[in-house]
Amino acid sequence: MPPVRFGIYTVLGCIPWTAALAWTGHLVGKNWGNVVSALHGPSYALAGLIGLLVIFAVIVLVRRRRERGERPGPRKPADPGEHREPAGTTSTARGHGD
Repeated sequence: MPPVRFGIYTVLGCIPWTAALAWTGHLVGKNWGNVVSALHGPSYALAGLIGLLVIFAVIVLVRRRRERGERPGPRKPADPGEHREPAGTTSTARGHGD
């Protein structure tokens, strides 16, 4: 996505979100302490759920890599003959001397 379009969409999405948060804060007003204390339980439950989802995602990723026979770490090129040097480097610049 072009950066200008991304910026426009970001601003257009932030305006209603920020307005809704500001309006909610205005409505809550002096009762803010009551709202914060009422949300302690649900926030801990939500944090626990997110933690479990992250652990589950890591387990699934590790299992898939094991099934494919891959090892964790940087990926290797599929065919050593297809390896290309990064732009601006040569084998002599890396100290191979060939």
